[in-house]
Amino acid sequence: MINKLKKALDNQESIKATVLMYGETDFFEEEVFILGDNPLICIPKKELQYLNPIDYIGKSVEYIPVEINEEKNIVIGKISKGINPYMYPLENEEDIKLDTEMEGVIRDLFPTGCFIPIFPGKDALCYFSQHINKNIDIEEGSKVLFTINKNCDGKFRGKVVEILK
Repeated sequence: MINKLKKALDNQESIKATVLMYGETDFFEEEVFILGDNPLICIPKKELQYLNPIDYIGKSVEYIPVEINEEKNIVIGKISKGINPYMYPLENEEDIKLDTEMEGVIRDLFPTGCFIPIFPGKDALCYFSQHINKNIDIEEGSKVLFTINKNCDGKFRGKVVEILK
């Protein structure tokens, strides 16, 4: 396995793996995602910040080794292809300002609207404004400009103002 990892490090090649666990190790000051145990393959928490950490367990990712420590039998990697392409316009619920335009990415799409991730673990249900041209190719992963105009006990509602290119 170490030879495969060294080759990937030298050539900057991705390796597919499954997230096994999340937590602290004796070798890092921060929490990490663990992708393997022989050698210990660690991905820093900041590499996967789109969902709650527990939600990544069992998911597949692609990573590139950035450091191999054969003495400690540890590999540190960075994500090359994650499982969540979404960006979050906010860090938490306290950052929400109603009727403020933000950029986001459509996670789920349905005929009259969509779900847009707004911060880790939370989406807004957004309807399409009447002036949005439905003939434009709108799909999951499309970037949009949207507003949140209602917070009903932690359930956020809003509208898509514009489809961005």
